[in-house]
Formats: sequence, C-alpha cells, structure tokens
Amino acid sequence: MRSSIIVIVFLLAFVGVYALPTNVSADQTNINPFSITISPSSPTPYEPFTISITDGSVDLSNSTFSIYVNEKKINTSSQKRVSTRATGAGTLMSIKANIYSVGKTYTKTVYIRPLGLAVITEPISSAPPLYPGKTNIPVSGKVRLVAIPDFRTLHGNVINPKKLSYTWRVTSSQNMLIASGIGRDAITVPAPQLPFRTKTISVLVQNKSATMAISREIDITGTDPFVLVYKDDPLMGILYNKALTDSYSISNNETSFIAEPYGFTKNSGTPLFNWFLNDRSVQKGNKITLRPKGDGAGRETLSVSATDVETSANASTDFDLLFGATKKSLWFFKL
Repeated sequence: MRSSIIVIVFLLAFVGVYALPTNVSADQTNINPFSITISPSSPTPYEPFTISITDGSVDLSNSTFSIYVNEKKINTSSQKRVSTRATGAGTLMSIKANIYSVGKTYTKTVYIRPLGLAVITEPISSAPPLYPGKTNIPVSGKVRLVAIPDFRTLHGNVINPKKLSYTWRVTSSQNMLIASGIGRDAITVPAPQLPFRTKTISVLVQNKSATMAISREIDITGTDPFVLVYKDDPLMGILYNKALTDSYSISNNETSFIAEPYGFTKNSGTPLFNWFLNDRSVQKGNKITLRPKGDGAGRETLSVSATDVETSANASTDFDLLFGATKKSLWFFKL
C-alpha cells in the first residue's frame, strides 16, 4: 500500500497540482465510482479551468451531482462539467464532488495548488542599439530561454527561483534531456537550421521535495534576417523612426544613409555590407554618403545587401533616390 501511494502522489505532482483523492462510498465494492478531471491539469494563478465528472463504476446518466470549490457549491444538480477560476499562486484549492445515485452518495475530493510559470525567449541576434522590440530568432543561430516561476508557500511567501530544480528537454520522439539542475532557470539552445522550422523546448520546474511541480513548452522558429536603411542626419542623428523603403528626395547637399541588420546571428560579428547604385557596386560598410553634383532631375536606385559570413544568410533592401531640378540631364554622384 505504501508504494502505490507514493507513485500516485509523484505522478500528480509532476503536472503541477496537489491531488489527494479520497473515495467515500456506502458500497465499498465500488473501487472507483467516478473521477474528477481538471483541464488544464495544472492551472496557473487566476487562470480559468474546467472541472469534469467522468464515468467510473457508477452510472452517471442516472445520477445527480454537487461540485464544491473551497466548500462553495458552483453547479446545479444536473451539471457534471463546470468552469471556474484558479486562486492566487501557492493557495490550496479543494475540489469536492458528491454523486447521488440509487439512494447512495459517493464523494471524492482533490486538491490543487496553482503554480505560475512563464518561459520567455531572448534571441541572440542583431538589432540597432537601444532597439525597444524583440529581435527575430536567427536561422542556425542561438536563442536564450528563461523560465520565470511563481512558486509560493501556503502563507503566500515567494519561493526563491534559484532554489527550484529545472529540467530542460527538446520535445521530440526522443525527448532529449539538454540541461537540468537547481537554479538553472536559463539556457541557450541552437535555433533550427532552416527557415520557419520549429523546435519545441520544455521545462519542468519543481521544488526539492517534488511536491510542487509544473511544466511548460515553448516553440522556437528560425526566420530569415532583414536589413533596413535610415537617414543619418548630421544634427539629429540616425532617424530610426522611419525606414526608407519606397523613395527619398535628395537635395544638392551631402546626405548619409546607414544600414541596420535585424535578426542576423552574432556568432561571426557584424554582417558584410555592400551598397549598389543602379546595380553597380559602389561601397562597402554599413554607411554611405552621397554628394550630388551638377544640374538636372532624375531617379536612381540605391540598394544594400548584408551577408553573414558564417551562415551565408543574406538580406537586401532598396529604394529610389529622387532629384528635383529643372534640367533633365542625369545626376552624377561623388561617393
């Protein structure tokens, strides 16, 4: 009897809930008169979840039901599936169901403790300085995963995340273990090697006694990098508020542009840049300065490509330069 109880508690703790079932029946031959199912099985704090009464040895079609959450009835006598909301992190919720069938009452109670766990991605890829958004996950690059648990005692005290155990796996047919240990709340993993392929990573977080545990999965998908061009104003600096994608009117004064790579790996440093004017290579590096000379009006196409020397990932962009003058002769550039 002792070994079977240990197995039940371990398996239920694995999915992130306390579940201590008790069966009380007037007829002891009913080993499992019914079951209580929680969906999702490990609700996070304040998350909606569903309580369902499922078949056992008792005929539910000829029964009535009473479901209580923390001793408060939440259903009618005919409802065997109801929804409610989890309480705060670390609080203990009791879920009791009474079944009335053929003059007999059957009771079962389970306990759950909502646990919080978020997993965030931090792609190790290029972006401009002070870029407020999250960069893309680079193909053949790396991404850092950080688990943020919210474990609390019954008194509401936060449990130090560094004292919890973390088990990281690549979820696949082999379910490969990639890292584990106390305090290992962050790991760095390789991204998929092809664009738009997905790799699923899971993490199991539990306390030392394994009485509190919860797991989460997160998909990481590699995407192609891209490059954008901005005006580098001599007074205001780089105008990151507007990327140049269609056209730009240039005056006779000197004008500078800068190319910024997004989503390139950082394994091999800054990508190689090559600028083109009407498909003619004119300069390397991420910055170019144009000094128009002469009279006339015209349109030229300025483009730039960025290439990762290690992965060969490539991205490019272009836009038209417009020149407003009365003459129709072409412009000449001194670069």
